[in-house]
Amino acid sequence: MKFTGERFLFGGSSNRTKIDSLVKYIFASFFTRNKRILDIACGSGFGSFMLAQEASQVTGVDISAESINYAQGCFVAPNLKYRVGDAVSVQLPLKYFDCIVSFQTIEHLDSPGDFLDNLSQVLKDDGLIVLATPNKKIVSPFTTEPIGKFHKFEFYKRDLDKMFTHKFNAKWFGQRSTFKPFANYFVRRGLRVFEIMFNKKFGFYGARESYEIVPLTFWREPKDFIILLTKKNK
Repeated sequence: MKFTGERFLFGGSSNRTKIDSLVKYIFASFFTRNKRILDIACGSGFGSFMLAQEASQVTGVDISAESINYAQGCFVAPNLKYRVGDAVSVQLPLKYFDCIVSFQTIEHLDSPGDFLDNLSQVLKDDGLIVLATPNKKIVSPFTTEPIGKFHKFEFYKRDLDKMFTHKFNAKWFGQRSTFKPFANYFVRRGLRVFEIMFNKKFGFYGARESYEIVPLTFWREPKDFIILLTKKNK
């Protein structure tokens, strides 16, 4: 499969992307043992394969037939199956999955709300969604257009809160978090001037910072949001 930058691929993606992706799936594995799992927008399939080591069943779905063919050839397990499908409209059994994993997906879609509605329909009433998406405050502040080449949207936390509020309870985590004052755009630009002047890397969102996924607090600002969603009681 040719590396385009849209999907994670061993041998193509950067080391930082590789570490971040692996850690996200390790984090998800804490909630997926002996469960029926949907990995929506599974890409090359490596994450679905990781989850299948402890889950009872994993279904990996991706819109790209090329990605699914690659996954079926490289990442195989007896309790793992793949299928081609659109994340917004793929037909899956209602209230079937114990846990749905979807990393770096919602920002690629024309209809994020429809995507969440679809996930809600196929998730059990007591199920869990593990979602990851970039933090607009870090990746593209003060812009109307997404900075990501393949992104349709990038979201501030308040934007995501509005989408979640009617259907889901949310617990917020972050990856590559830093002290909030350093997350301010103008502070970061100023620090960049010092980096250039003194040929020094502070690396607040670079290689030196932690890739761990930690709960959000009033003083942390992450590069990526990791959100645990559960259905609200009706």
